[in-house]
Amino acid sequence: MAYRIGEKPCLRWIVVFIGAGSIHIQPYDNSASLLPIGNVSEFNFSFGEDRKELKNYMGGGGYRNVIGRVSGITVNLIAHDFTASNISLALRGSLTVASITAATDAAQKTYGVAGELIPLQRLPDLSQAITVKDSLDTILLEGND
Repeated sequence: MAYRIGEKPCLRWIVVFIGAGSIHIQPYDNSASLLPIGNVSEFNFSFGEDRKELKNYMGGGGYRNVIGRVSGITVNLIAHDFTASNISLALRGSLTVASITAATDAAQKTYGVAGELIPLQRLPDLSQAITVKDSLDTILLEGND
């Protein structure tokens, strides 16, 4: 990395914890206390610092004055518990429960090609059977039609 004359690189500290424990975060709007985010296998926290130093020219060496300000914070984690509340915390969003209504007779255009993927307008409930019909309202069977 190249620097111009008189330019100092930004100091960067990396803090890593190896062990076990729980990780908690607080919502951005402080609407709740610290909340657990579940099973996390890796957590890395780092910050950058802008540092200004004034050498001690009165004897003794070292620095007479030093000021350091945090310029940025980065958190990287590998999480394994994906819930609606965890994702809303990570994205600074809110969680709203939506009502569910059954989608019946949702017509989709198809070309009748083997292996064709037909996108649905809504996410299907995979615990319920999905019935596929042709334009004559005949039920199609997987593997036969």
